Amino acid sequence: MDRTHETLYCKYGMVDGILFCLYKPIAYITLEIARNIVSSRLHFQENEAFLVFCDTRGIKDSSKPARDYLAREGSTLVKALVIFDDRNLSTHMLRYYLFRNKPSVPTAIFKEKEKALEFLKSNSGYD
Repeated sequence: MDRTHETLYCKYGMVDGILFCLYKPIAYITLEIARNIVSSRLHFQENEAFLVFCDTRGIKDSSKPARDYLAREGSTLVKALVIFDDRNLSTHMLRYYLFRNKPSVPTAIFKEKEKALEFLKSNSGYD
């Protein structure tokens, strides 16, 4: 990895212009935790927009205010976003979440890492 950083909730790493966010095991994301996650990511990005690959397999549950915050503020300085999660129930819940929240940047959910990376690369010119 080109650059890395770790917080209480996530591990961040840059590889070939893609920001990878690996969520650590989190039983329940509150609004406070969501704010911490977005703030630490923005600090790591140093005010530069990136393609973002989020591995959400560590998350078990979240509050509605936390989900809403992540949907709105979580797109800040994001060119395109991939949510990677290979758990069936999580995938269905994430699809519903995206349907309800209409992200402001190209966003997709994938169970396969290679397809997720292809999506990001195909949206690399988005500003």
